[in-house]
Amino acid sequence: MVQQFHSPHCCLPGPLTPIIHNVTAVDTNSVTVQYSAGAGSSQNSFVVIYVKENGQSNEPVCPDLYTCAFDVSVFGIKPGEHFTVKIKATQDTVSSAWASMSGNTKPLPPSAPKLLERSESTLTVRGDAPSTGSSRFDGYRALVNPAIQNDPEIFKTNSGYEIRLQNLTSGTKYTFNAWTYSREEESAHVSDDFYSTPNPPVVINRHTNIATTTEQLSVSWVAPESGSVDGYVVRLYEDEKRDAIASKTSASDKREATFDRLTPGQLYDVSVRSYVNSDVFSASSTAEVSTKPESALNLQLETSTSNTLVVQWEEPSTGSYDEFLVRIQGHGEAQKILNSNQRTYKKEFDNLSAGTEFTMEVITVSHGQHSTATTDKFYTKPERPSNLKKESTTSDSITVKWNAPASSNFDSYRITISSPNQNTEDIAISKSSYTFNGLIPARQYNITLMSLLKSLKSSLVSIKVYTNPAAPTDLRILSRETSSMSFTWSPPANPGKIDSYNYSITVSGATTPEIERSVKINEYSHQLSAGKTYIIEFQMTQGMFKKWSEDKVILKLSLMHHGALMMDLRLHGLKRE
Repeated sequence: MVQQFHSPHCCLPGPLTPIIHNVTAVDTNSVTVQYSAGAGSSQNSFVVIYVKENGQSNEPVCPDLYTCAFDVSVFGIKPGEHFTVKIKATQDTVSSAWASMSGNTKPLPPSAPKLLERSESTLTVRGDAPSTGSSRFDGYRALVNPAIQNDPEIFKTNSGYEIRLQNLTSGTKYTFNAWTYSREEESAHVSDDFYSTPNPPVVINRHTNIATTTEQLSVSWVAPESGSVDGYVVRLYEDEKRDAIASKTSASDKREATFDRLTPGQLYDVSVRSYVNSDVFSASSTAEVSTKPESALNLQLETSTSNTLVVQWEEPSTGSYDEFLVRIQGHGEAQKILNSNQRTYKKEFDNLSAGTEFTMEVITVSHGQHSTATTDKFYTKPERPSNLKKESTTSDSITVKWNAPASSNFDSYRITISSPNQNTEDIAISKSSYTFNGLIPARQYNITLMSLLKSLKSSLVSIKVYTNPAAPTDLRILSRETSSMSFTWSPPANPGKIDSYNYSITVSGATTPEIERSVKINEYSHQLSAGKTYIIEFQMTQGMFKKWSEDKVILKLSLMHHGALMMDLRLHGLKRE
C-alpha cells in the first residue's frame, strides 16, 4: 500500500511523490526496491527509509537509478522479517511526500527432510525448523514428485515439520521438496529422495529345474504383484538360529538362488527380500526347506523263513533324518521307522511267499525330503518238503521218500544221514526219494531233509530209521536123539545192536509152530517126537519195535525111528515188523 506524506516546505514547489513499484526479497538478507519519479518530475535523488515492525528506521540514500538494492541484515532485519520501505524524492532542498510499501526478506529454509517411517504405500519424513532466533516464518509448504493423487499432508511440529504421503506405489522413488514462507516470500527449497518399501516376493518354492541334493538346495520365487524392484537379497539360516550362514544378491530378473556345502537332511530357513536403491528392503518372505538326507547304509538280511524276511540297516553316516520308509517293492505301502537315536535298525516282513525273490527298499526321510533309495534283493527260504518217510530197509540200506514242497520255488534237496560214531553223509539231489547203502545192520540212523534255493535252506524235516539186524549164521546140531535135539548158532559177522534171538520149531506141514522162543543165548535143546520132520527158523530182533532181520536161517530135519537125521539148511528173505 502506498501512502503519501506532505512536504514541510509548503511554499516551494517540490518534486512529485515517487511511485514504488515493488519491494522484492533477493535472499534472506537483501531486498531490491524498484520505483520511479512522479509523472513529469525531475529529482536529484531519493531517500529510502526502512521501517521495522518495532518502529526502528534507517535512511540510506539511493542514487536516481530507480532501483535500490541493499542488505537489510546490517540494519538488524532478520530473514523472513516484515518491514516497510518509504521513499521520498529530493530536488534541491525540497522533498516530496513519502511513498511507502511493505516488504519481507526471504525466510531461512528448514532442514532437509529425513525419513521417519515408510511402508509399501506410505512415507513419512520429518525436518527441523530454522532457528526462531535468527529467522521468522509463517509456516511450511511442500511438493512431491512424482505427483500423488492427493496433496502431501504437512504438519507443523514442535521442532519442525512432518510430511506424510499415502496410497503410494511400492518400491517407487519420491522427491520431497519443503520450504518455509513468510507472507508472500518463500525460502529456498530443501529436498531429498525417498523410496517407498517394495513389496516382498509372493511365493518361495524349491527350484524345479535344479535338484535338491544332500549338500545343495535351490529356491525360486515369484516377483511382487505390483510396484518396482531393483533386486533381491536371499539369506539362509540354520533352523532356529538368528544369524544367516549364507547370503546372496540377485538382479530383479533372476529370481532364484542356490546354496552349496550344506548339511544333509538339515532344515533351513530361507528369507527373500526385495530391494530398491540398494538399501530399501521389503518385508521378508520366508520358507522352510531341507536338503536331502543321506541314504541308509549296509542293508542286509538278518534272518529269513519260508514266509518272513527280517532286514537290517545302519543309519546315514552324516547329517540329520526323521524316519525311514521301508517297503518291499510292489507289495503295498511303505512302513515308517522313526529315528530312535540308534545306529542299527531292523524290520520284519511276514506273510510272504516261500522261495521268492523280494526287492527291499529303505529310504531316509528328513522334513519331507527323501534320500536315494537303498535297495537289495533277498529270498525267502524255500518251503520244506513234507511227509518224509521210510520206504524200505535192509540190514545195510535205507530207502526214504517224501513229497515235494507245495511251492515249486526251490532248486534241489539236501538229504543227510547220520549215526553216532559214523561219518555224516550229505547229498544234494533233485528227485524225491533216495536210498542210502553201505549201512550197519541193526543201527538207528537220523535222516534229515531240506529243500534248497540258491544259498538258502528250508527248515528241516527228519525221521529216525533202523536198519534191519543181520541173520544169525552157522546153525548146527549139537546132539540128537530119537526124541530130543540140541542145536546152536553163531551171531552175524557185523551184528550191530542185537536184543535177542528168535526161533521157532514147526512140524513139517503144520501152519503154526510147535515151539517159539526168544532167547539171549545161542544154544538150546528141545524134546521132539520121533519120526517127524521139523523146520527150525532163526532170526534176530532189535529195538523196542522188535525189528526182525530180513533174512532167516531155516533148518529142516527129520527124526527117524532108527535115529537117522535128514537136514535141509537154507536162507531166504523174510521181512517182519
